[in-house]
Amino acid sequence: MLQDYFAVGAAIEQRLRDEVGNDVDSICSLFTVNDPELLKRQAVSLHITQLPSTFGNDSGNGVKQAETQRWQVSLCFKSPRSDEEVAVMRERAGVLCLRVRKALQGFCPPDAKPLRVTANTPILTDDCRFRIFAFTFECVCIV
Repeated sequence: MLQDYFAVGAAIEQRLRDEVGNDVDSICSLFTVNDPELLKRQAVSLHITQLPSTFGNDSGNGVKQAETQRWQVSLCFKSPRSDEEVAVMRERAGVLCLRVRKALQGFCPPDAKPLRVTANTPILTDDCRFRIFAFTFECVCIV
């Protein structure tokens, strides 16, 4: 049973720091200082965001309930300015996406069942400044 509602997010953040922290400029979450001006200048950042949960079976007249927490983990790359930079970004993004996925797929945060990936979403921001490769992970917790 969860002792800290945000424990899954904290465990994801720590796991990513351990596994890919040296290969990105920063790791941002709901509980880090995220300076937009600094983030705009970084080549690669990693962002962890909690998405809406779904709720399932309960027991004891609702005293305990299963909650499927969903967390989006996004690799954010500053947009390339030349064909050479595109090639470098593509290679680096491919490697980092797999490392993030392998670091989290099956990882078991405290007080939760193992994470599994349920979606991926590539995004080009409206102003074309960033390329984002986002994965959604979910796990079941008892609250």
